[in-house]
Parts: sequence; C-alpha cells; structure tokens
Amino acid sequence: MTIGSINSWPELQSKELFYAYRKAKADCFFERSICIAEKFVDYESQLPKKLATLLGRLQAGEAKALLIEHLGHPRIAAKKLGLEAKNGKTVADGHGFFSDPARAFEHLCNTHDLTPEFRLVGDFPVEMHLLSALWINLVGHKFDAVLSKSAFASRLRRYRPESGTTEGTVGHYHIEALGSFQPYFGPYKRWRGQGLKAIRDELQADRQVIAISMDLTSYYHQIDPLFIADQRFLESAEIKLSPWEHEFTAAFSEALSVWSASVVEKLLEIGVDADKVKVGGLPIGLSISRVLSNTLLVGLDRDIEQGLAPVYYGRYVDDLFLVLRDPGNIENSHQLLRFLAARTKCFPAKGKGKKENEIYLTLPGGF
Repeated sequence: MTIGSINSWPELQSKELFYAYRKAKADCFFERSICIAEKFVDYESQLPKKLATLLGRLQAGEAKALLIEHLGHPRIAAKKLGLEAKNGKTVADGHGFFSDPARAFEHLCNTHDLTPEFRLVGDFPVEMHLLSALWINLVGHKFDAVLSKSAFASRLRRYRPESGTTEGTVGHYHIEALGSFQPYFGPYKRWRGQGLKAIRDELQADRQVIAISMDLTSYYHQIDPLFIADQRFLESAEIKLSPWEHEFTAAFSEALSVWSASVVEKLLEIGVDADKVKVGGLPIGLSISRVLSNTLLVGLDRDIEQGLAPVYYGRYVDDLFLVLRDPGNIENSHQLLRFLAARTKCFPAKGKGKKENEIYLTLPGGF
C-alpha cells in the first residue's frame, strides 16, 4: 500500500495518523535511549479521541503550533564510562574478567581513572513522536531515497525495486511495515563485512590497499536543524518537495531549532563553556533525527564515491569505512590527507582539529 500525495493540510485523513501512530509506537519500542512506554499506554487509552483532536488541529493548519507545544525538554542520560590507565599502573595485556561485578569495578578503580560521560537526549510526549513518524511517512522518505547504497544505517523500510529499473533505484517506502527503519543487525553486519571482503579480495588479487576508518565526533550534537528546509541543501541533495511538503519540513526545522536552543541553555546552566556550545544539535531518540542526520552527509558520500573511486566505501551514520588502492607514495597520515584533499572537496589539505588525529570536514553548501 502507498499513501497518495498530500497538497494541503485539509487533505490529511485519519488513516495517515493511524499509520504514523503505528510507526511511532514501533520506533520508540526499539529505541533504547528513551523511556516512553508508560506515555504510550496512557495515550492509547484514549487513542480515537486523541487522534481525532490531533487531526482536527492539523487540518486547520496548526502543525507549527503543535510541534512547539510538544517539544518536551532535554534530559541528561548516561552515555559511557571513560577509562584512562593511572600513572604508574601497569595494566596487563589480555582479556581477563571478574564474574563478580563488585570485584570487577574495584579492579577498574584501582587501575584506571574513571570519567563518567553523559549526553542530552530528547524527552518528548507521544504527540511529537507521532508527528515525527507522520513527516517520515509523507515527506521524509524522499530524504532517505537520495542516499546511495554506501549509507547503511537508519535506512527506511522499502519494497524491492520494480523489475527493469536502473541500478541504484530504491523501492517505494513500505508504509505498512512495522516500524520506519530496517533492523539494526543486518545493515551493520553488511557494512563491516563488505569492507573486510573488499580488502581480502584485493589482497588475493595481489593488489595492495589502504584501509581507513573515521568517525565524526559528537555528530548529532553539532548539527544545526535549520538545514533541512534550506533550498540550497535541498537542491544540492536533489530533494524535490511540493509547497506543502516544504511547509511541513520548515515547521519541523523551526521547532527543532527551538529545541536546539533549549539544549544550549541547559548546557550553559550545568557549567559547559559557552565557547564550546554553538548549537544543541538534533535530539537523540526522535525518528526524524535519524533520517536527517543520515541525509546531511549525502554530499560527503557523493564526494568520496566520485572523487576517490574507492574499492569500497561504507558509512554507518557517522562511522566511515574506506578502502583505497595503495598508490605507493603515501607514507603517513599527512600524505594520506593531502591525497584525499586533492581528489575531494570535503577533506582539508591539512589537519585543523583540536587533536592530532582530528580534521574538520567541509560539507557541500557549507553545512
């Protein structure tokens, strides 16, 4: 089944909200960074009434107001425990573990300095998740469709392409599938496995390669949400939206920018240096963020694929896996960076990061 195109808010029907609610519920169930099960139970106890009220306001053109009303707030969540070996402490090689958690933690404290790390996630009501799923169902699938096969993560569920279509054509978005996104394990396994296979195949053919892995630091938290409705980005990404689709996207862009500003306030409130906080980024835990963070890098994907013609290139959200034929004249990371910069527009000729192994990428359009 496919839902027909909508050209104005009065054309929206209850079936669009039903499918959006169904998607939102499944997406939130599989999202481990949020705790929202109880909110869905309460919402579902009056589901017909709540959906009818929401539909009426959307048909009246109140999408922007609804998004602002249901922005929720940023919540601090534990991310991981940073480990650094203590000065003077020799940590033995190998992989030995204690079955007793108390003893394992005691050993860790004795040998390492521990730094708890946190991140801000979005704490949204059900309505925001529903509107996010509605945007994906009606508009966001066009953002996902411009991505190449090199983007593995957070891809939407689709039907197989029709027979006879050209290579690279994607199938129609699967509106009836349970959840918006493909399951995690399959794409991750293919991303990693295809890269390793490319290396093995080249070596077996007696061709030397250079394998590169990179990740984008704090990626979600560095994204300015305003890009999603910017015509420059839409044109460079080759995303064509109708006036109503652009209106809906712009409403989300403004709402997420308000949320981003609230994150900046929260970070300053808890003592983060103002010079280190420019934007609050995209909210972790909202389905639209997964689509947008993926699509923002479509220019980087094309730049690498066309400029470097790699043996293999795969991206899993913000993790890049690149396999190149060894030209024979690269001896260190500086020469490698110059090699990449000479053939692409995104990579700088010299590292300009805060750390020795960091660089700043420039995405097409300056985003």
